[in-house]
Amino acid sequence: MPLRKLWNSIRGKSETEPSSDVQQEVQAELRIAVETTPPVTAKLKSIPPQQSPTPVAVTDKAVLAQSSVADATVAKAEIPRPKLNRADKQLCKQLADSSANTVLEIGIGDGNRGRGIVDALTGREQSTPVCYIAVDSFELGGNPLTLREFHRQLREYPAKVHLVPMPVEQGLDRVLRTYGQVDVILWSVDSVPSDSEKSLLSRLSKPDTKLMKCDDGCWSVLSATSESTIRKAA
Repeated sequence: MPLRKLWNSIRGKSETEPSSDVQQEVQAELRIAVETTPPVTAKLKSIPPQQSPTPVAVTDKAVLAQSSVADATVAKAEIPRPKLNRADKQLCKQLADSSANTVLEIGIGDGNRGRGIVDALTGREQSTPVCYIAVDSFELGGNPLTLREFHRQLREYPAKVHLVPMPVEQGLDRVLRTYGQVDVILWSVDSVPSDSEKSLLSRLSKPDTKLMKCDDGCWSVLSATSESTIRKAA
């Protein structure tokens, strides 16, 4: 049957009334078309449902900040205040009253003096950051105070702390090449500086750098800058 005649019969636009045979043929073709067309619901069922996005956990910054402050407070409370002898107390007072910001200590002993120095320097009202550098062999040289423990004790202070776990001469060379000149040098070892150590001390000194050593329970300034003065003082 021509498609145009079929279309006209469906739309009712044919000039002549279609015969019963034509109507039966049209109904048969429509029935076949309906039966061969896949149902739409089957296609819809085959499409997986869209999953909702997994909710993202929101971090409470205020809670984290309070937790960090609490942890820092607990850690600070666990570390006792440094126990200083009379000479070290006077030294810390002198440093607190001075304009020194960078202190190099050679030989830390039990670590109390170093903590007292950092505590005194950071207690001042100033904009320049405080820098504390310590040269010591720590546990490798038989010191009961380990490098890790001393670093833990100094973390509570708002200062730049640099610990150099080396013998004196190698440590001075490392400080010179890495950190440069300092304001105060504390010679806290029993031995007298060797010629190479004196040269390094001179290169670490600014024009107004103070080299100090404790003798007979009193800290005194040995020299200011030049290598010749350091040799004479030693």
